[in-house]
Amino acid sequence: MKQHRAAPQEALISHLKPIIRGWSNYNRTVCSKETFSELGHMLWNKLRRWGYRRHPRKSRTWVNNKYWGTIEGDNWTFMTNEDNYLPKHAKTKIIRHAKVKETRSPYDGNLIYWSTRMRKHPEMTTQKGRLLERQEGFEVTVR
Repeated sequence: MKQHRAAPQEALISHLKPIIRGWSNYNRTVCSKETFSELGHMLWNKLRRWGYRRHPRKSRTWVNNKYWGTIEGDNWTFMTNEDNYLPKHAKTKIIRHAKVKETRSPYDGNLIYWSTRMRKHPEMTTQKGRLLERQEGFEVTVR
């Protein structure tokens, strides 16, 4: 934000959006709900100060009305319009790591269980994942 002190709101949003989204997605598998909440509060304070600095002769109510809007019931969304807004850390859904059940093994012959796990694996391509889902876990080999 220090580099974008004089930048318009659209430029600030376009600069911060991929950083927030990437950091949130990277950390969503760990216990990060409190951290996301604290980061959201810190970011809100910095954005508020950014707006007050840009308009020193305007009232704080005017600055808040100019830079913040409402999306899905959230009245404090930093946005220019409905399509261009800054995502919040706390809105990122936390996804827990799923442990392997009981004494399962890839060699036990339970293809349905392992194909459903592999469907969500990060190294599995989207096309293969959809194919496994459509075929309900059974791979078809072409000879």
